[in-house]
Amino acid sequence: MIKYGLFFFLFCLLIQNISPSADNEAQKLIKKIKDEQKLDDVGIFIIKNGEYNTKDVCEARGYRDLVCKIAVEKIAQEFNVKEVKSFINRIKNAGKWKENIQYIKENGFNGAVNKYCKGFGSQTICKRAIYYMMKEGDNGEIPSFPIPYSSYMEQVKSNGDIHLIPKSGKYKYVFIFLHGLHGSPKKFVQIFCKLRDPIFNSFKIIIPSAPRQIVDSYNGEIINSWLSLHRGKEDTSPFKEEEEVDFKELFKASGKIRKIISEEAHYKLHRDYSKIFIGGFSEGACLAYDIGLTLKNIILGGIISFCGVPLKKTEKLPNNGMNLNILAILGGKDPMFPIKEAKHQIKSLLPGNNKLLIKEFPFSGHEVTDDEIREMKSFILKIIKE
Repeated sequence: MIKYGLFFFLFCLLIQNISPSADNEAQKLIKKIKDEQKLDDVGIFIIKNGEYNTKDVCEARGYRDLVCKIAVEKIAQEFNVKEVKSFINRIKNAGKWKENIQYIKENGFNGAVNKYCKGFGSQTICKRAIYYMMKEGDNGEIPSFPIPYSSYMEQVKSNGDIHLIPKSGKYKYVFIFLHGLHGSPKKFVQIFCKLRDPIFNSFKIIIPSAPRQIVDSYNGEIINSWLSLHRGKEDTSPFKEEEEVDFKELFKASGKIRKIISEEAHYKLHRDYSKIFIGGFSEGACLAYDIGLTLKNIILGGIISFCGVPLKKTEKLPNNGMNLNILAILGGKDPMFPIKEAKHQIKSLLPGNNKLLIKEFPFSGHEVTDDEIREMKSFILKIIKE
């Protein structure tokens, strides 16, 4: 009993020491959100996604779990999330949602306030509900928490894509990074915030969201996916047979990314495709290979693959990748893509490429580590400075 009592005392002491610090950090975060005039946007994000998912987004930006929990709760309270949701639900339940959104479009915010808020108990709640409806009406992009210790501005697109743009608003290069199965763009934001080198101030980072939702055959969960892979429950091996992938579906999956590449090259980079890099993790890495190697008569700046392999042989492709810079990062303890088999597959499917660099990390699993990020950074810098 004495031992457990001592443990409880130390635990309480620890909580006392942590809580004020976390509360102070949370207050600083809230102040920053207010200073950037994003309180309403974060409040709307909470309404649309819930407190739990908002906390998850906050953590993905590099804040502590407890800090995010405190900040989200305080913002939800200050924004009157429950009351605003109740106001919105009354409009929806009356069956006049589209009609009222159309009215806001035609008459603007002030016109809507004059119509809906007269005689309503709380003007603040009414105005915030109208602001929410405005965002719904124009499918507006709702920003998330600001990114700490970063030179990037973050844009959260209505389709779930995330764009990280230098605070200057100007950029010379684009890096498109594809998340893996079960993944999402928000999980990779912090990776690019670690690229603290002046040269990356001239990069725009685009992290698209996989548009396909599938049911995981193993546990029945709905997950984000670029591809539909025909694999058994216990099959955790890399892609060994081309028949496992539907290549018509593969081309369709890559359509969204090809469009991004085309738009960035044409409208921002003066058709210079060498200033566009593509990369990905796991399933996203497999798709990045396919896109980079099948762009007809186009050579990108490079492909960066974390824990993935190309899905088909390059001699079958319009661009055989002979002159394409490729960095393949493999983990020695990766159960999904065992290093020996993955290495063999990369070499056999990319014959004759003298610009292929395979980097092995013996103690890494199916993950992206800080050491691997540094390797990616060195790889890109070397290409840019050539």
